[in-house]
Amino acid sequence: MSQMHELVTKKFKTVSRAAQMNTWHKFKAFNLADYPSSAGIASKLRNLATEWKSLKLTFTEDTFLGFVLQDSVGQTSPLAKDFNNRVESLVQADPKNPTPTFEKLIHLLEICRQQQSLSAPHASHTSTPSIFTQQPSSVLQSTLQFPDSLPAFDQEAYLQGIHPDDSAEALNCYSVTANRCWSCG
Repeated sequence: MSQMHELVTKKFKTVSRAAQMNTWHKFKAFNLADYPSSAGIASKLRNLATEWKSLKLTFTEDTFLGFVLQDSVGQTSPLAKDFNNRVESLVQADPKNPTPTFEKLIHLLEICRQQQSLSAPHASHTSTPSIFTQQPSSVLQSTLQFPDSLPAFDQEAYLQGIHPDDSAEALNCYSVTANRCWSCG
């Protein structure tokens, strides 16, 4: 009996990414001019926050970046439809309905972009690419640079806005991290 109750509860209380995005859009659309009193403003914002919490969302940097990213992808293009379907599937796949991490969303977006580029009309005229003929992903292309093509280090520009007492530490940080991928170190 308890398993049946759990299944029915899960069926009707499942959180969807579409509902989460809907609440995000309500927050973005909030306008002071729509509420003549401070009490009305406070009430509306608290109601939105309660709706946010009921969708199992906690407001973190990761959540914020994820919503900005998904919102910027849009809804009508083939890329957006594919991306939004993948995000919805990701949320629905876990019974806890966790908010996808920003890194996971970036990864899904890259997959969708590659899928779109492979299914583009010009791709249909060529043979199926093999591992030896494929171009690196756009993420890799943006990070692949040859040492000869790197611009000269501009120390003054790098130290702009850094207190002179901290310049030695900043230069040490640069020497350790220069020309390294931010993702993999």
